[in-house]
Amino acid sequence: MAKPNVLWLSIESARADYTSMGSGRNTTPFFDKLSMNSDGQWFSNCFSHARWTPAATTSILTGTRLSTHKVGFGESDGSVTKLPTELSTIPELLKKKGYTTALFSGNPYVGNNTGLDRGFDVVHERPEKDDFLSKSGALAGLRHLRDTRTTGAGLSLNPSRHKDCLRERIQYESFRHWFDTKDDDQPYFAYLHINNPHHPYRPPLNILKERLTGEDLSPTEAIRISNGITNDLWQAVADGCEFSPKEQRALEATYEAELTYADYIAKQVFKYAVSRDEDTVVIITGDHGEMFGENGMLGHNLVLHDGILNVPLITYGLDTGSAQSDDLIQHADVSKAILDACGIQNEQFKQAYNFTHENRDYVVAERGPRPSRADTLAERNPEFDSDSFHWNQLSMIRSRGWKYQRSSEGEDLFKLPDEETNIIEEHDKRKDALQSELEVILSSNNLVVGTQERMEQDAETIEQLQNLGYM
Repeated sequence: MAKPNVLWLSIESARADYTSMGSGRNTTPFFDKLSMNSDGQWFSNCFSHARWTPAATTSILTGTRLSTHKVGFGESDGSVTKLPTELSTIPELLKKKGYTTALFSGNPYVGNNTGLDRGFDVVHERPEKDDFLSKSGALAGLRHLRDTRTTGAGLSLNPSRHKDCLRERIQYESFRHWFDTKDDDQPYFAYLHINNPHHPYRPPLNILKERLTGEDLSPTEAIRISNGITNDLWQAVADGCEFSPKEQRALEATYEAELTYADYIAKQVFKYAVSRDEDTVVIITGDHGEMFGENGMLGHNLVLHDGILNVPLITYGLDTGSAQSDDLIQHADVSKAILDACGIQNEQFKQAYNFTHENRDYVVAERGPRPSRADTLAERNPEFDSDSFHWNQLSMIRSRGWKYQRSSEGEDLFKLPDEETNIIEEHDKRKDALQSELEVILSSNNLVVGTQERMEQDAETIEQLQNLGYM
């Protein structure tokens, strides 16, 4: 049996119910079309293992829970622990089976900084200044000029508007160059992290203009309002995320336009790869989602709300067996299915289910302690209610209809889709059952890792992390 090529597209901050299939918002036309293809399938209940990129991506690439790999678990000033040496990554395992591997990352946490480049033969990280002058940069610039009225910055004279559009195009051109020069006699595993939906949202003006048609809000004004809020995200949270209707619309419209641009880039990558080799399995998912004021949260921090955890999942070319579109799935389950399809069995992935023929009744997610954020918010607003969030280590279990979460500070029980009303005192038996299941899951199939290094931060990495609001 031939080994399939594997193309994994991870969309930064992609929230399931803001995609077209999840909401009817018409934000992701390519995802829609692909999921309706005879070889494609949409899954509505895919959940991330964690609330942010380093933790979620490590779970994808290692098939383990956050409490196992601990990348992005503890508090940090932008620095996180690196991938433990005891854990193998998907590209490392595939290389042993003869695969050539490549990483195209738009996020400073997905690459050498965290050790997530391990096993990749070729690594293209977040574009630097010199990349804009490279061959891939020149081609990206030409295509940007050609398409500037549709997926670009239009006739804007602001260089930063064009730069924001060019980053993902350079990523695509780098992928094309690698694809054209790789050894065609080897199957490949390519992982692309498309980062543009991360705040601050600065989408192509023409895409945003279409989203705002008929509204009393111009694209430049929407970006100005949106960035003004997300550039001081913790102040917004400290003030309870009490946005005016115009501010709320600016945040959501700019984010929706970013999703549409990510959908467009994903389409270009998909078409280029699959048109040249049909024996390709494609996975498209979000690393995590995003919040727009629910639970008093903006961005993707502190909470384990479905807005952060429920992400889109589209498969193409994968035999999904008995899987149903509304099955509960976690990222590690998809990773295990990919390895199984490539003929690899590995004990490290025993925390996961192969979702194509194994069903799960619950998904779990974790978050490390965040006490310093309580201090940050109290400093920003002395009237901030610190009881609004859990500050110590937080664990969550979710079934189809219920969500239970706990920390050393307390417990919450929600009857979904309501994640505002804690009804734990009214449902003791339900709470006890979910608590028991959570304990069993988190204590089962554990793997032991040693002391982990922390990532180093040079001036350029610090600047990138600051621009993304991580510091």
